Amino acid sequence: MTLYQWKITDLGNGQYGYIWITENDKDESGKLYKVYADPYNIDATADDVFKYEAQKFFDLEITEDDARYGRILLLWERLGSPVINPKAPGYDAPWFPWLEAGFSDEERDNLIAEPSTAETMEDE
Repeated sequence: MTLYQWKITDLGNGQYGYIWITENDKDESGKLYKVYADPYNIDATADDVFKYEAQKFFDLEITEDDARYGRILLLWERLGSPVINPKAPGYDAPWFPWLEAGFSDEERDNLIAEPSTAETMEDE
């Protein structure tokens, strides 16, 4: 289930790329979350990640050992951990506030870069 989403890219065709927070499971310490970034709208909804578990989705996950994961979840928690209803009339995902979440311009650019560009930047 998609708990929250932010827009991160405008694809210019009425579609957007997103960051999604999803509830994954629970353990003895509480709820477990997954964070996905899909700047090119490969998916269209994070719920499909769990429906299909297709290989293309695995590259979208930002894992707990990635510093971006913590910053995204911390920002969401500071907002009061809101849960969206994308079917509500007039619903529109907000834009992700990069600076407020502690991302530099370079980190933002790496997260929303096309895969071939992002891989090249990481190799340098």
